[in-house]
Order: sequence, then structure tokens, then C-alpha cells
Amino acid sequence: MLCDLGAWITYASRAPLTPIPKEEADRVLREATCTARQARAVRDAPWWRRTQGLARALTGLPDSREPDVSLAIADETHRRTRKGVRAHHIPPIDAADSVWRIEEPFGLDEAAYVVAPTLYLLLRARLLDLPGLVATAATLCSTYELHLDLERPLVERPPLLSVPSLRAFAQGLPANTTKGDLLRRAARLTPSLSRSPMETALALLLSLPLRHGGFGLPLPELNPPIDLGPDAQRILGGQRRIFVDLLWPEASVGVEYDSNEHHSSRQRHLADERRQLAADIAGVELVPWTASTVMDETAFSLAAERLALRLGAPFSWDLSHVERRRALRARLLGPHRFW
Repeated sequence: MLCDLGAWITYASRAPLTPIPKEEADRVLREATCTARQARAVRDAPWWRRTQGLARALTGLPDSREPDVSLAIADETHRRTRKGVRAHHIPPIDAADSVWRIEEPFGLDEAAYVVAPTLYLLLRARLLDLPGLVATAATLCSTYELHLDLERPLVERPPLLSVPSLRAFAQGLPANTTKGDLLRRAARLTPSLSRSPMETALALLLSLPLRHGGFGLPLPELNPPIDLGPDAQRILGGQRRIFVDLLWPEASVGVEYDSNEHHSSRQRHLADERRQLAADIAGVELVPWTASTVMDETAFSLAAERLALRLGAPFSWDLSHVERRRALRARLLGPHRFW
């Protein structure tokens, strides 16, 4: 059963995956083993070989090095170090929706499995800090995936995981589960249905706690629909709803990010003005943020302060947070090598 980096690139490979019944999952978790033979079979799978560019980009390995195959084991006493394979012990959990079957044959005599995203995040929590775990969870709960070479345009896809499912899984863990508390905290801070890495970055920069480099603002909803009344529909030529990048429903305030500020045509500007007017008629204040605002540290902090004022939330300029904020900005506004 694949886990850790192996699970992540299995998700990215778009291999056909099927959730299995709890009875079968219980058996798989109980009998999970990690052998060199299994690792060789994984490395020989054609779709696995196609993902090695992504695996190296995520891990920083050179072309001359092949990432280890990570496999789950049921009994921690059987963990052994072998060349090219890593074993990861699975703690006692409720097996419901914790294991997916890989439908494309691996060339093994037995079936091949991968941990589901909920269990994947619990295992990764052993190595990640809170921002890293939230960023990874947000990517799994998003509607995009990065191309295998991390450079091409985004690929749209249904979310691999829902935030309610993640929160239910985390809450259902036994109290003494290793890193269970960290996963529960991360689940509370994870945004849902991001459509781009920038939306993920903005949500986390604004909402992560101060001690982790964020501004500590309330977690926004990403891309929620706003139904328009007749007047607002007329402004937009009959369009019945709009979607807002980041929305705080209780305050009726939203942020719209525009990455094309220097290349927008006059028609684009007029369309944005009409969209803002329609949102205003619908009772939502849209605050436009441009790429130059977000990428400038001071301008972004000032914009976040104004947003906090609109939300009625506290804001801190305490200099003790500067280095953490800069570190988080570098992490989230650079390439999203989260896994």
C-alpha cells in the first residue's frame, strides 16, 4: 500500500482509484507489508515512471537519483531499512474511507492500494509543521492540480478531499493518536475549493495564526456563488450569479485577485467595474487586489490591515512577527512544492 510521496504522485498520476469497503480496508491495513519485491513492482509500473519528474521536483532530487518507494506497514516491529524502499507504520484508526484501490494493474500477484488523502495527511503530519500541513491539505481540497513538471498551466479536477471529510476524520481519531492534535488544528484552518495556487496562498497568508506567519484573520470561503437579483443581473447582461475569489459572508466582504493588471484591455476594466457594481447591489463589497499589491510586502500588509478593519478583526504590526511572515510569504508565493 503506497503512502507518503508515493501516495502524492499516485494522486497526481490520475491512476484510476476506487474507495474500498471498510471490511476490505480493515484487512488491508491489518496485513500491510513493505518488501523489496513490492517496491520493484511499483517502480516498473508505466504510469509510475511518468511521474518521476514531479517526484524529483517535489523532493529536490537530481535526475541521477530515484526517490524511494514508500509503503505502509501494519506492524511497527517489522519496520526495516532497505535500499530503495521506506516503511511507514500506520497507527490504529477507523479504516472507513482510509484506503483506495489502484485499478491499473501493478504487475503484482495481489491488488495494489494507496492510502486515502485523510490517512495520507495524518502520516505526513509526523514530518510537517502547521503551515505545511495546511498548505498540503488545501491543495488536496482544491479544484486544481499542478502539471507534472510544475511549470505548465494548471489542470482542473474535482477535489480529492473535502474539508468536512477531513475534519470528521481528524475528530474521529483516538485521543492518543500521534500528531492527531496537529491534524485537527490543520483541518480547522484549511480552506476549501481553491481554484489556483494564488488563492491558496492568499487564504493562508491572511488566516494562519500570527505565530505561524499569517495575519490571524478569519478563514474565508473560496469561490462561493453569490446569487444576483434582477437589477444586478441586468448590469451583467442576465448573469444570475457570480463567484468571489475570497469571501467573508458574515461581513459581506470579498477580495478579488487580478494577476493581469498590466495587460488588461479597456473592455476588461469595464467588465470588472460592472461586476463590482453588481456585487455592491447584491450587498457584497468587493475589494480588488492586484499582483503588484500582493507581491509587495508592505503594500500587502497595508491591504490586509484595511481588510481586517472591514472584517472587524484585530490586526498586529508587532515586529516580532516580521520574520515569520517573510518566511511564510516565501513559502506560499514561490513554487507550490507541497506534498
